[in-house]
Amino acid sequence: MSRTDQGYQRLLAASNRFIETSSHTALGVFRDHFPLSSHAYIRPDASPHNVRHQLKPALSMTNALTRDLTELFNEFAENLHWEQSYKRGDGVGQDMLNGYAFVEITGIRGPYINHHLRSGIGVWGPNIDYPRHQHKAQEVYAVLAGSAEFTVGGSPTVIARAGDMISVDSFAPHSFQTLNEPLVVFYLWQSGDLREKSSFS
Repeated sequence: MSRTDQGYQRLLAASNRFIETSSHTALGVFRDHFPLSSHAYIRPDASPHNVRHQLKPALSMTNALTRDLTELFNEFAENLHWEQSYKRGDGVGQDMLNGYAFVEITGIRGPYINHHLRSGIGVWGPNIDYPRHQHKAQEVYAVLAGSAEFTVGGSPTVIARAGDMISVDSFAPHSFQTLNEPLVVFYLWQSGDLREKSSFS
């Protein structure tokens, strides 16, 4: 088994353990699709991104619930397929384009094919603005490490740290700003086009 295959296999198992050990109410609307599963696996090419270097300092910003998944992600970061949703002109700033990337674990493009639930881990560097945007999918950001100021709909801005979860309803405008430290999140999407590109407002 290649190191890429091993990494994704272990990340899928660790994601399920993370979900199983959390009783957070934000996961309630996703329960019909747990555990994360797949009918097929497609090995992606390893394509490391520079943002992976934010993982090492982030390891000291986890908690008991999030440490194992974050450490495992860091262990295999070199062997995973990193990507970005946006490019210049899409509505995000150069700070974000230079300082974020994510690794998909389940979704319609794989590596574990799942047509109901998209999941993965995203990393943002310090002091990055992810501007106000919206999409049809329901979403949960589970903070694994670091912190950020999140604003969802008309609710007050909150600072979320390791172990916190931010729930985003379908079409709810939301944004976040990382602070003076990196942010690592485990994300879940369901409903609509699982690869829908957000619209910005």
